[in-house]
Amino acid sequence: MKIKISAIFIALFICFTSVAISEKEGEIENIEELWVIEFVRADLRETREKFINTMINLTPEQEKIFNPIFKEYEAKFKKLSDERRDIILDFDKNYTSMTNDKANEIAKRSIKVRKERLALMEEYYKKFSKALDPIVATRFLQLENYINLIVDIQIAQEIPLIEKK
Repeated sequence: MKIKISAIFIALFICFTSVAISEKEGEIENIEELWVIEFVRADLRETREKFINTMINLTPEQEKIFNPIFKEYEAKFKKLSDERRDIILDFDKNYTSMTNDKANEIAKRSIKVRKERLALMEEYYKKFSKALDPIVATRFLQLENYINLIVDIQIAQEIPLIEKK
């Protein structure tokens, strides 16, 4: 059961390397804290790539086709992750003084990033399907969805609900 062992590895990695959002005054307090967040994100990207390359189970010929497309995907996914990080930091900064307008802005930005993430997965499903085959493309989607769900749950656990005024 390779998937269960790898799933446990990723879940543990995420749990032990997650960085909780500071609730003190709604701001990252210093550059070191931001550096730690970026370090964790880079480590997660590396782990994500290793996990997918291991679990997707490609032949050496398929790897030569898959990896450049995956690198392309990762670069675009990183931009979306950066946007998501910025939304979370904006939420954190405004958490204690949230207004209706700010909450609306944050919600709209969050929905936009989710839609863009789905569109990106669809775009790369088509690329992998065409370059390799639908089974490899679907396996990629399954693994990517699995990782995203774990990360989404971890992030959701760290972000408090907006308090009722």
